[in-house]
Amino acid sequence: MKKLAKGLVLSFIIGGLFACNSKTAKQRPNPDTPVTGVDTFSNQNLPKQDTLKAKPEPTQHATMQFVDYNDDSDYYQFIAQQGDNVYYFINSDDTDRSLNRGDLIDITWKHGMITIAGDDEKPEPAEMLVSVKKTSDGPVSKFRKEYNKQLKYTWSADEQYSKDYLDKIYKLAEYYLANTKNELLKNAINKRSDITYSIEQAERENRNYTLLGIAPVGENGANVAEWLYIDTETHRLYLFDQAEDTLRMFK
Repeated sequence: MKKLAKGLVLSFIIGGLFACNSKTAKQRPNPDTPVTGVDTFSNQNLPKQDTLKAKPEPTQHATMQFVDYNDDSDYYQFIAQQGDNVYYFINSDDTDRSLNRGDLIDITWKHGMITIAGDDEKPEPAEMLVSVKKTSDGPVSKFRKEYNKQLKYTWSADEQYSKDYLDKIYKLAEYYLANTKNELLKNAINKRSDITYSIEQAERENRNYTLLGIAPVGENGANVAEWLYIDTETHRLYLFDQAEDTLRMFK
């Protein structure tokens, strides 16, 4: 009887251990969960890292279009787009800064954790850039090679713009010209005529914008062919529809 009782107790212990292991295995996240679509300007639907693990996270890979570098926040960001979805990656290692908006890239990333300053240093999940390789030129790169001239620009002496901000404005002006449907500007680009733009501040419907007046330079001077509005907070680009007196987002 004593041997039988001991056998039963040992069986219960072993059975309990197998049950715990089985339950633990069911709760482990699948490391091969595929990337899903995300809302514009959000990574909320990318696979999340629930807990910080010692085991290295698997890398993920995709073909995307380059959008921009953002070096103004606590963590440098690399921004890329796939269809209508925009992704933000933490950029710790890529210091090249040679990509232009719209360039096609192969990008590799993995899950990671960052701490947000001013938020009690609470860890937050993030997508960490591992590597990026350009595979083909986008519209801006092609525009630079074909036009092969610098744009000119002017602004009021009353305004104080930093070099970084002027560089951002310049890149947006290039992006517009690389994709413009305006025949006057397309003709100027084809002829490699000088193109200039003015910079001033404007307000519409209680929002602040930087207003650009883009013009080809001809024998009779420069006449504005297109007015562009740049939202000072989001840096999104809008075309001014003079007939409707409205702004249309330029993609």
